Amino acid sequence: MVRILLALIVLASASAALAQETQSNDPRAGLAQSAFNAFFAAHDAGDAQAAYAILSPSFRASTTFEEYERVLAQKVGERGALIERRIMRATVYDNPAHSPGPGVYIAFDFVGWFENTDLYCGYLIAFQPPAGGDFTVMRVEETMMDRQTATAIDADPEPPTSAEAWASVAGSVCPVWLSAPASRG
Repeated sequence: MVRILLALIVLASASAALAQETQSNDPRAGLAQSAFNAFFAAHDAGDAQAAYAILSPSFRASTTFEEYERVLAQKVGERGALIERRIMRATVYDNPAHSPGPGVYIAFDFVGWFENTDLYCGYLIAFQPPAGGDFTVMRVEETMMDRQTATAIDADPEPPTSAEAWASVAGSVCPVWLSAPASRG
């Protein structure tokens, strides 16, 4: 565990200039954050029905409620209770090229800590149709390494260490992790 924390401190210190904690000044980001907060309140509590209701129609069309409920129960069981989740960056896109359709897309990059998981990050994309209305969750990606997995990786004398494995994942999937505080608090 100490090796993980030391490596993360080095990563965070070395890359602070590359990515800084930012928030969009666009007022729509604040409106979309309400969807972010409501979704994760339900998601973290294991309330699949409430979380699923906040998903966009296109997201719900890509996964059944039963599948979502099964995956959510597994995640909640593995990582334990939420300690903290921080939005590191909010980016607003108006009618972006290659999007499924017109509207406002707001990407929230986040990091967090759970009872059994110190290594967790991801992004959520909130969507508002051109006609306006409430934001829904169009996409959410979460990446984590629980303590049990990190311990097993570190018990193997062959590289990589859990810190090196996480740095590789975080660097490609969650670049905001590199600017996150090295420890919760």
